[in-house]
Amino acid sequence: MRAASAAGGLATKTPAQVLGHIGGAPLASPQFTGTPKAPTPSAGDKSTRVATTEFVSSALAPVATAAESVAGIVKLATTAQAQALTDDLTALTPKKLAAAFAGSNQLIVANGYQKLPGGLLLQWGIQASAASANTVAHYPISFTGGVLAVFGTGLNTSGGIQAYVTLNSYNTANATFNCFVAGNGSAASLASTVGGVSLRWFAIGKA
Repeated sequence: MRAASAAGGLATKTPAQVLGHIGGAPLASPQFTGTPKAPTPSAGDKSTRVATTEFVSSALAPVATAAESVAGIVKLATTAQAQALTDDLTALTPKKLAAAFAGSNQLIVANGYQKLPGGLLLQWGIQASAASANTVAHYPISFTGGVLAVFGTGLNTSGGIQAYVTLNSYNTANATFNCFVAGNGSAASLASTVGGVSLRWFAIGKA
């Protein structure tokens, strides 16, 4: 009698009410627990069937890593890869492009440098003049690929005194200058005190 009564009661219920009565998931937006399974659609299926993890894995497996002549998945470069400037299989985001010029490729201080893609190296610095002698300016890092050009200018450290600088020689580690001063219409002479001229130099070469 109870079974018949229950069956009779369910006969008047909607499908959603019946599912709720027996503990089933609702037809609309069901939330499953445990490890639910579904049939795996055939390869290339573009219908609204449920895509199982097996289907997704099989669909992505044939996708190759992108290259200059191959369409595929592009990997984003790490900061280390961006700064190494040697990887040819990863892509740079704008943030990583900025990072590529930083790290060990850059030192932005009074005596610093900037490495650029392609091997160009820019260096600059400030050096107090020697007393009645050549003034040697040492680069922050060596130009391992050679020096292309070196420039120097002088900043006078006393009022009414003019400062002049000439380049004597340079190599991959340093550059040698003569620093002169002149005042009150007198001829220029080699600075006789340390720091009489503040040498400002700039060098271009290959890293």
